Amino acid sequence: EIILVTGVQTCALPICSIAINKPGDDPDAPAYGESSGIDFDAYEDIPVETTGKDCPEPIKLFADIDWGAAINRNIERCKFKTPTPVQKYAIPISLKRRDLMACAQTGSGKTAAFCFPIIHGIIDRGLQAPRGGRKTFPIALVLSPTRELASQINEEAIKVLKFHNLQSQVVFGGTNIKSERNRMSSQRCDFLVATPGRLIDHFESSGLVPKCANLKVLVLDEADQLLEMGFKPSIDKILSFIPRQRQTLLFSATVPGTVKQIAANALRPGYAYVDCVGEEDSATNTQVTQWLTAAPLDDHLPLLVQLVNMHQSANPVEHKVICFFPTARATQLAAELFIALGQDVTEIHSRKSQGHRTKAADAFRAAKKGVMMSSDVSARGLDYPDVTLVVQVGLPSSREQYIHRLGRTARAGKKGEGLLLLAPHEEFFTRQLKDLPITAAPAAVDPDVLSNVNNALRRVDNRTK
Repeated sequence: EIILVTGVQTCALPICSIAINKPGDDPDAPAYGESSGIDFDAYEDIPVETTGKDCPEPIKLFADIDWGAAINRNIERCKFKTPTPVQKYAIPISLKRRDLMACAQTGSGKTAAFCFPIIHGIIDRGLQAPRGGRKTFPIALVLSPTRELASQINEEAIKVLKFHNLQSQVVFGGTNIKSERNRMSSQRCDFLVATPGRLIDHFESSGLVPKCANLKVLVLDEADQLLEMGFKPSIDKILSFIPRQRQTLLFSATVPGTVKQIAANALRPGYAYVDCVGEEDSATNTQVTQWLTAAPLDDHLPLLVQLVNMHQSANPVEHKVICFFPTARATQLAAELFIALGQDVTEIHSRKSQGHRTKAADAFRAAKKGVMMSSDVSARGLDYPDVTLVVQVGLPSSREQYIHRLGRTARAGKKGEGLLLLAPHEEFFTRQLKDLPITAAPAAVDPDVLSNVNNALRRVDNRTK
């Protein structure tokens, strides 16, 4: 456990022990975060509710489906045996080519839940091009809110498409659109993963509309985040470009009214609904030990250093910490401070190039231990396996943002911890969290840590400060 030195009392933060399953022997097999170290016993406690006429029964094992030889080989290669709750219910519905809205915790296996049924549908309909044959155009379109999540989905899609003579491509802003246009024109593209703005660019300037004439499946991933980021007009525009006769699969961690509006517009009447979360936020709440520290703003960086150091000391071999900040500038300052203190940290925010962000995210994802300083680029959707602690420094913009950030830990049924560090004038925010199991953890700055932080800050670039 971690002990926070406080001015009133000592507050113990218990550290969870996470078992990590080794990935398969095949280096190209998907190393899904949801398939490494899942606590299935905890996952099975999550209630699942389905609505919709004639919904098929859930599967118990991947072997319950007659996938065909090629897909069975791929599932075996991926070492998938027992499906997660969203996979149990979403896969048989998707195989029936029904429209679906699924509410499921991030990190719960949604990529596999839509990829394998889409592959089966392509093979079943005879839509595969001969090996080495003609150029193909999108059969499935996956819409993602961020570049990082789009890249992650594309990487996983490439792996599961390996044995099926199908190819995936990804397009997103911040890269050369001409290169993307040339790649889509010269290479096969059965799966297209995209962010909304760049996809519209291609519809309007790259001749993508006629190439999507035979689109069969649309996937809206992290739909609530798409709407929170203001993409509803873009989604409406995208729907006007693609065939109305299609299957639509919508996945979301929460289902506010705006998501229901999109579902009414994008999904066909009579769609199936699967709720793998139950009471709002319960999947996160039951798995994460949550703490609140209120301290003057000047104490935030020293307290953050104390907390991270103690967390690392308590779990030196395997620990992963993500620290969220409200702005890119604050993120950069914290990262440069830790570097000045001799800490090796990962830094992700909008001031960094897309190439840097992708490389940093991949490195943190693969590491057994590390510390990431991040703006909300990493708050949702991205899969970082085995995150043990999430620290939120400063005021979240909403209750939803607090929960979404917290969702980087306790993924796929595991345990985790979260600490919210606020200034006294920001404590009003806790009224929005009064129904969550948050424990107060008053803290005082260690004088030695304060001295080290002040000395390190002198070495930080003044332009960052």
